[in-house]
Amino acid sequence: MNLKYIKEKVRVLKERYPGFTALDLLHHFKVVTHFFDDSLESELPEGCYLKIDGVKFVLIDANLSDEDRKRVYAHELGHVLLHPDINTLEVEKYDPVLYEKLEKEADTFVAEFLLDDDVFMKYFTGCNYKIASHEKVPVRYVNMKVNNLDKSVRKDYEQFFAMNSHYISY
Repeated sequence: MNLKYIKEKVRVLKERYPGFTALDLLHHFKVVTHFFDDSLESELPEGCYLKIDGVKFVLIDANLSDEDRKRVYAHELGHVLLHPDINTLEVEKYDPVLYEKLEKEADTFVAEFLLDDDVFMKYFTGCNYKIASHEKVPVRYVNMKVNNLDKSVRKDYEQFFAMNSHYISY
């Protein structure tokens, strides 16, 4: 699955469902969402997606902060839309290379879903840490978003920041 496909998937989602959060979309797509408790299974990640007998489930750690829940729901929505028939917990056991690929695709979905292309102009800063702090996402998603920008758009942003660097505070 390529970046262009993931970006288009997110673009269409945002166009069809303006203002919807990842949790709203999970409910809209009839995905059962539920919390799990740390005491259930220490091996579980922050969240997981699975499909059992045609029913889609997203489970997330009940102890996550609101910001982390937003990120994890977006990540699991990525799995729902990009890998609808793959139980990633099972894949991790028998094919760690495929598992890493699926996780990277879901993380790419998160970066695209939570961060609009104009996020760098919104804060008038070239500092990814500041953007991550304002957007309440880990900086790795901001870094990923920079790398995901079309080359022409990235070049425009880089030129803008170079011309206006005296306004930028790091």
